[in-house]
Amino acid sequence: MTLRIKPANFADRFYPGSRKALEKALASFEEDAAEGRKRVPGEIVGIVVPHAGYVYSGSTAAQSFHAARNTDPETVVALGLSHRTRIEGVSILDAEGCETPLGSIPCDREFQELLSKKILFAGFDIEAHLSEHSVETQLPFVKRTFPEARVVEILTQDDESPLPETVGKAIFEVARKLDRRILVVASTDLSHYPTMEVAERVDHEALEWILSLNLHKAQHEIRRLEQKGLPGVHCAVCSKAAVFSGMATAIHLGADGASLLGYTNSGRGPHGDPHRVVGYGAVAWTKG
Repeated sequence: MTLRIKPANFADRFYPGSRKALEKALASFEEDAAEGRKRVPGEIVGIVVPHAGYVYSGSTAAQSFHAARNTDPETVVALGLSHRTRIEGVSILDAEGCETPLGSIPCDREFQELLSKKILFAGFDIEAHLSEHSVETQLPFVKRTFPEARVVEILTQDDESPLPETVGKAIFEVARKLDRRILVVASTDLSHYPTMEVAERVDHEALEWILSLNLHKAQHEIRRLEQKGLPGVHCAVCSKAAVFSGMATAIHLGADGASLLGYTNSGRGPHGDPHRVVGYGAVAWTKG
């Protein structure tokens, strides 16, 4: 079943639900990102962005989108984790558009269709998309930063080879066939739920591997980090599947460098508990 418009089910939960309040929040995040912006050498082809409630990770997410603001993508390919619904392979959103409090974003229907044919294990699990926040939290940033762009939403849970490599190659080949300028957005949070002290060690090690653009090494080392048995560490990168698929896509797009744009964790904020935190990082993958 094709949706006409996917509703904004997490508005007023993960981010402000009114246009005025959301615009105010995004403007504040952008102002902070502009003040603390870092020089990013090369052309950004992909970004890594957190997906928690904006009170925790909105400012970090803004650092990725602010850095990519001049990339002018025709299509944003957003990769997220299916937190609540079990899916096999990947699920591609089958919809005409996605609603946000800032207005709807059209889906790239041609890209969706070709991608579903390229990836033999792709499905269209509407319920997975309707119940998922990892991509929805990116959409207000997409709408504000790239108002003319379309979107393709992909959910996955499988971080084992060859899925990330297959997804990355397929996205690249479809973009090339359609002659689309794309930006890849990989949605993930970092460690869950150690103390702030442990989180900051684990998160920075995980980020080093995300920055490495060495897919197989990153897969091995991040899993090794998660298996160390560090107190409270449920995971080091919650959406490994999205990050590894995004990294594979960025490599096909020519990425040969990466920049850490920002880092924080929930324990640093006014609403967080320093004894049980979640980490958030912003990364840009670049070429040239």
